[in-house]
Amino acid sequence: INDHGLFVYSNVTTAAAVVHLSLEVIDTSIEHNNNLAGDKQINNVFAKFSIIDTVDNQIVGKSSESGVGPSTLRSSINITNVKRWTTANPNLYIVVAELFVNDISSNNNRGNFVLIDKLSVNHGFRTIRYDANEGFFLNEEHFKVRGFCDHNNFGAVGMAVPDRLNLYRAQASRAVGGNGRRTSHNPPNPEMLEIYDRLGIVVMDENRLFANYTPFVENMAYMVKRDRNHPSVVIWSFCNEAGCEGSQEEGGPRFREAAYALDGTRP
Repeated sequence: INDHGLFVYSNVTTAAAVVHLSLEVIDTSIEHNNNLAGDKQINNVFAKFSIIDTVDNQIVGKSSESGVGPSTLRSSINITNVKRWTTANPNLYIVVAELFVNDISSNNNRGNFVLIDKLSVNHGFRTIRYDANEGFFLNEEHFKVRGFCDHNNFGAVGMAVPDRLNLYRAQASRAVGGNGRRTSHNPPNPEMLEIYDRLGIVVMDENRLFANYTPFVENMAYMVKRDRNHPSVVIWSFCNEAGCEGSQEEGGPRFREAAYALDGTRP
């Protein structure tokens, strides 16, 4: 499975949802007799998807999909009685993807499916909507963001901020009525987004360098791919305010294209 190759998004109605899954498979080789030189490229692949309710610790949905060779496997699962992700009750589910390949050996012409990789991500069922006149809506309820800019460094520890300290910062924000963060002015620590997922804080996920320049576009694309499964992330930011002006604005169309190609569920 490619890095950050599992993408999960959902279409949510009143009490149900359709979960859409895609799994990017880039290598179907397996090792034989601990001999790397003996790896075989196996074409037949099979993926199993499971959705687990973390509150009840129960599997609430399953699906599977097969394919040939390195490819993107897609599936969907219908879920009923979903628990919404909200700032007051940030309910989380775990989506697990298991990748199998068909190992056809000389001793077994029919082959045997072997587990070669496994990946899991958190998922929150929620809807987001932006209106030019009315603002931001979370789960179709008007939502006033009250938050802070979140610089990655902190006091004496610099950029090497321990997870426990990041949790403290998020809890302190909630304690004074905060419900939002802007990750100024760089892509955030992934563990920080996991904290925001758990505490119900909405996030503006911010890229650093902005221009019509391919390496900068690739940086934006990587951030989107890495962070797209976090329910806390409700909007992408192309750049820091001081770096978004003049000729740099020419990068806007390519940045937007990259974000929508890899996500498409947020502006």
